[in-house]
Amino acid sequence: MNFRSRNLGALVLLACSAASAASPPLSDGRIDIPRLGVSGAIREGADDDTLRVAIGHVPGTALPGSTGNVALAAHRYSYFKGLRGVRKGDEITVTTRGESFHYEVDRIDVVEVTNVAVLAQTPDPTLTLITCYPFDYVGPAPQRLIVRAHRTDLLHASNPSDASTRESPEDSGAPSRSIPSRK
Repeated sequence: MNFRSRNLGALVLLACSAASAASPPLSDGRIDIPRLGVSGAIREGADDDTLRVAIGHVPGTALPGSTGNVALAAHRYSYFKGLRGVRKGDEITVTTRGESFHYEVDRIDVVEVTNVAVLAQTPDPTLTLITCYPFDYVGPAPQRLIVRAHRTDLLHASNPSDASTRESPEDSGAPSRSIPSRK
């Protein structure tokens, strides 16, 4: 595997080509995870230029506030460095177009760099955060940390943290391993 296929951009490029329905571009937004001190601007795109200055909305994934999987990517040494301490139950707020959408972390996984199944559409409003892993790895990291959260500010949304309704990594056919919860 060469350097180019091992970086965060490779996962995002694979995902963009795999997206079934393109969303219109995201206008500027913001993400906040208060317990972790994670806060930053969101811009459309997940290319190197975007990720140098912001958290990137992965093209082809749902937009915040809509049904489906909203995927955001950032580097482990910049905007998403605080994800090192993420745990189930952490609250996340995404703000766009003057509206705020609230999410709660319900799953944390580590997947191989080629696993784009994490970007598949979902029936419920879902937020997926992607960053390189392990955090202390020198050079292009061989895996990705995936943080999955469900929207909490909807009365009609089902709770994806209910294990009976959630697809496990084993069911998806994609290699992954769960990170133990740090409560």
